[in-house]
Amino acid sequence: MELPFDDRAKHWYAAGFCVAVALLAWGLDGFVPLLGHVDFGIHELGHLLAMALPDSAMLLAGSVLQVAVPVALSVYFWKWRDDTVAATVTLAWAGASLINVGVYVADAQLQQLPIIGSRHDWATLLGRWGMVDMAPNFGGLLGAIGYIAIGSAAILAVIPLVSRRPESRRVPING
Repeated sequence: MELPFDDRAKHWYAAGFCVAVALLAWGLDGFVPLLGHVDFGIHELGHLLAMALPDSAMLLAGSVLQVAVPVALSVYFWKWRDDTVAATVTLAWAGASLINVGVYVADAQLQQLPIIGSRHDWATLLGRWGMVDMAPNFGGLLGAIGYIAIGSAAILAVIPLVSRRPESRRVPING
């Protein structure tokens, strides 16, 4: 069954959103306008919510929550609302957020990004773990996973447009 025009348009807009997010993240070194600002607020909220936890957990909480919120929203829209468009848009947001975290992680060695506060979360964590020299590798891996998430979201947005389910031609049997 083919999607009605309005639903088809929503799926195309969602796919376009995914492409735009990927291009912005690529061109702006991991920062997507608007999403990046929302991510920053969620990141800082993660630190605030984890203040009572050990220092390492508090430092991790910012980046974890920054990615977990859009992932949770994507799962919610996919599983409980059956809203593919919203699920793909929030999955693309999660990918952009992961790219942003990857840039932050990769910066741990040189610490060139402007930060709010007195210390760089990932420089502190990776320094404690003796892995600060691996920061560019870890950051690159996170970024790659982020781009895969965005690409997957774009594909999921388009699948309903290209898949056609034939209507059932079975004749019901009475009796």
